[in-house]
Amino acid sequence: MTPQTKATESKAVDATRFDPAMATAGKAEADTRWLDPSEGPAQMSGFAWFDQDRIYRRMPATPLEVLPQSVDSLANCTAGGTIRLRTDSPRLMLRVELRGPARMVHMAPTGEAGFDVYIGEPGAERFASVTKFDSAQADYEVTLLNVERRWRDLTLHFPLYQGVNRVEVGIAGDASVEPPTPQIDEPPLLFYGTSITQGGCATRPGMAYPAILARRLQRVCLNLGFSGSGRGEPEVARALSTIDACRLFVLDYDANCPSAEHLQQTIPVFVEILRERHATTPILVVSRVPSALEFDRPDGDATRLERMQAQREAVEAIQTAGDPAIQFLDGSLLMGADHYECTVDGSHPTDLGFLRMADGLEPVLRQILDS
Repeated sequence: MTPQTKATESKAVDATRFDPAMATAGKAEADTRWLDPSEGPAQMSGFAWFDQDRIYRRMPATPLEVLPQSVDSLANCTAGGTIRLRTDSPRLMLRVELRGPARMVHMAPTGEAGFDVYIGEPGAERFASVTKFDSAQADYEVTLLNVERRWRDLTLHFPLYQGVNRVEVGIAGDASVEPPTPQIDEPPLLFYGTSITQGGCATRPGMAYPAILARRLQRVCLNLGFSGSGRGEPEVARALSTIDACRLFVLDYDANCPSAEHLQQTIPVFVEILRERHATTPILVVSRVPSALEFDRPDGDATRLERMQAQREAVEAIQTAGDPAIQFLDGSLLMGADHYECTVDGSHPTDLGFLRMADGLEPVLRQILDS
């Protein structure tokens, strides 16, 4: 064994010394003009109760009935929130105050607590940049774009697994800003479910599958995924049902449930509550994607298939009772035959896994929306 020299003794490796692309992004310039995204002409979406509560939160701040504690807490994560604007600014900056620093051990801070930005009109957005910040801090100010001056549509996605107390969008002091090019003018699509729905563990917010579908379908999507906590509770269904209008409900909460029996019991109740205010809105129930270790266990997929069948039967019973606007989708193949290569920990998708999920869901959602 070669003895260690001073140069090879154990020291922390700092790649930012050798590669500037790995360092935090620079702060804004002195002539920056700061915009509050809630005051226009920028448009904000993803927070159905923002006009009422004036905070970045995914559930009402004062619900009509008490929510499960975990749901109430996770509702402060800003998954699914977006800011859209059109500007001729050559620079784009963000000034952010989080509820806390990044903490997760298997998710990139850029996905947990960062923003990313896409350039382009609805249906033609392309990823451009992501916030690069000190993940130990709860506040950051970064430059996202430094480009040629011309008019651009910009879409910013909020963090997936952290809350945001305050965010300001910075543009050049002499730049103009306008409302963004409109998306399809219909009520939002609502995705209710698990940590996977919420976006764990995408490397940046725009790669959560509801965000990918929002761009492809050119529509507002509400992300109501609750990590380990979306279990089809009736009080949550009643809160969601108070949203004035939705174009589609996607129920993707299988992975959080303890058993097939739980799914059989909760799906009819959850749907009945939604139907009280959304009598004909399409509903899609989606079963969970496989986990990586299923192959190594005797009958490793038996439990998942039992739960899948329970959901299929629950949906068929609702259809038979006279509701034609509900469908079931088997999620087993959404990530492909090599699904085990699509997760960070055996269950939570990487960006590849989310991209494949969106690829599988997109034609199904288009068919529902076009019918």
